[in-house]
Amino acid sequence: MDIKARIMEIYGDAVPYQNWLRPPLNELPAQVHSTQEKLDIVGSYCAGGSVLDYGCANGALLLELGATIELGIGFDIDSKAVEAATVAALYYDASLNFTTDTLELWGTDVTLFLSVWKHIRYHHGTDYANDRLRTLADYCDVLLFDAGISGAPTDLGATLKPNDVPDLVRAHTDFTSIMLAGAYTDNLRIRREIWVCQR
Repeated sequence: MDIKARIMEIYGDAVPYQNWLRPPLNELPAQVHSTQEKLDIVGSYCAGGSVLDYGCANGALLLELGATIELGIGFDIDSKAVEAATVAALYYDASLNFTTDTLELWGTDVTLFLSVWKHIRYHHGTDYANDRLRTLADYCDVLLFDAGISGAPTDLGATLKPNDVPDLVRAHTDFTSIMLAGAYTDNLRIRREIWVCQR
């Protein structure tokens, strides 16, 4: 079975979340087409270090970072996404680890927490989302954080605005330096901001 067929067998009727950049997986459909934009923003912060991608989906971003980092761990609660990420990493001979087990996650140089906070907040409440933010911050030196909020009426985090992110991070972590790393426009034409948080 070829790699595209194997991935689609894993997903069944579902569509992978992030777009892969490498052929032949770049030919598959995806819900979100922003892997290159995210890579352009976070790549220099991750180079040479150990990286946790918390909410990695199908691992497309971590796969692209793989050649420039020392260690890559991807976590997601979606077992199909983790299986697809693992199959893709094996296909491209990338030494990455993907898991649904949070016990394997702690202690990396850089943590990517991109567009996941809003989903945690939506499904489990603000306190739990902020607890995840706090815990991830405690176990990394650099946090690259996109709260996934835009202020758009359709957004899950519509009660917050992007410029609220520094206050959110300061209130729940010990990071003292919180700067805008970059912004991109997703396929819904919503501006997303990635903040780099450091002590």
